[in-house]
Amino acid sequence: MNNTSNTSIKSENKNESIIDKKDSMKCIECGCDIDNTYEIFCGQFIRLLRCPKCGKVADKYIEYDNVLVFLDMLLQKRPVYRHLLFNHDESINGFFIKLFFGSLLLESYIRQMTTSTPSIYSFIWNGIQIVIEDIFFLAMFIIPFSFYKRISFKDSCNLVAQSYLIGSLGKVFLCLVLMWTNSLPIYLFSITMANLTFIACMSVVFEISTWKMLIIGFVIGTIYTIITSQFFPLTPLTYYIKNKRLLDLLIGDLYTF
Repeated sequence: MNNTSNTSIKSENKNESIIDKKDSMKCIECGCDIDNTYEIFCGQFIRLLRCPKCGKVADKYIEYDNVLVFLDMLLQKRPVYRHLLFNHDESINGFFIKLFFGSLLLESYIRQMTTSTPSIYSFIWNGIQIVIEDIFFLAMFIIPFSFYKRISFKDSCNLVAQSYLIGSLGKVFLCLVLMWTNSLPIYLFSITMANLTFIACMSVVFEISTWKMLIIGFVIGTIYTIITSQFFPLTPLTYYIKNKRLLDLLIGDLYTF
């Protein structure tokens, strides 16, 4: 009887302080490894925990609305990327995967606008082309990242791919391309936002400053653009570069807004 009562008391005490634990969680302020970000008491009360290194709240975005998280992403704040990469609920991965496929279909349609004879086959080819380009682009980051961080190839693929999925959020501006006939500035803005988001995520993953990551990203992006302009001239950006009309068209489109 006493053993039963002691067991029930222990289980009640355990339920009073349930700590949410995940692997490789980090403080969003300093990047220090932490065991958990908050405690749950009595199944309904949440207390945010502080980082043992910097003394700040380990992850304030737990209580933030998704709209505020999205705004901080637009402002390219590093803490929000640590939250999304290391501390978020795994169910949010489904949202970013859907967002990626949505942007894939949208960009395929936009690329079809540069073809002389658009058809369903050109639309499908554009989608395949985007996937090939993305795989090639990610490989240019995964390989050096594996050597730099000295982690397994699988973990490198997961982190880089997750960063790229988060970067797809910047491509929501591609929807604006459908509203204007002269849409080159909007397209460039959307692609720039997606790349900046990806670079910000990778700076968090590499644990280096954003400026250093921008330089690395610029070098990789230049090599990527040169190669894709030779093999995939149907992309809007490389299409205009190949025809040497990018500056003229960009200035003309800006004046027509």
